[in-house]
Amino acid sequence: MAVVWKKSNLKFACKGSDGTQSNRNFSNVSQAADETKVNALADIVAKLTGDKVEAATLTVTQTITK
Repeated sequence: MAVVWKKSNLKFACKGSDGTQSNRNFSNVSQAADETKVNALADIVAKLTGDKVEAATLTVTQTITK
């Protein structure tokens, strides 16, 4: 069996200073995304938006062939 990476998506769950919840979504994230890179991007998103990033979800799509 062969596993082939297709795409990755990243979602940050954020909370604003007024308590509102929002999501920041990123499509076609690099295959090389790891915890360090996701945390660095979360810091950038927090600085740019002023929101607190509460959680990150990295979804990887792969194809498994025979």
